[in-house]
Amino acid sequence: MNKLGPLMIATGIGHALVGIVVFNDAFMAIFREGFINTVQPPGYDGPPAFDRIAVFWFLFLSPVLSMLGQIVSRAITSGAVDVLRVIGWNLIVMGTIGAVVFPISGNWILIALGALTLGAASRVEARSLPA
Repeated sequence: MNKLGPLMIATGIGHALVGIVVFNDAFMAIFREGFINTVQPPGYDGPPAFDRIAVFWFLFLSPVLSMLGQIVSRAITSGAVDVLRVIGWNLIVMGTIGAVVFPISGNWILIALGALTLGAASRVEARSLPA
């Protein structure tokens, strides 16, 4: 049974929940001000809202992780080893860069998910080899 895809989806949901808790003030300010055009980047009219930028990008990753979980589930089911390897290596590289730059973070989870994805690719490949 494929548990890796649902694990990635759960990670995406968990990431969103952590982001809402950690960045609650900025998250709520975005909604209080009407959501549209409420994240001011550097160079925008007025001072940058770094807390809102942080919550935006933190939460933006959550559906991406959930989407990857869906893709991984389908790749495992269909035997798409190449897709699993691309996702696995990308997660490992992204997680490694993130962990080096920001060691006390969830980037380590990306490394673990990447390794699990490469393991799934190996199992799928072994399953498809002739006996």
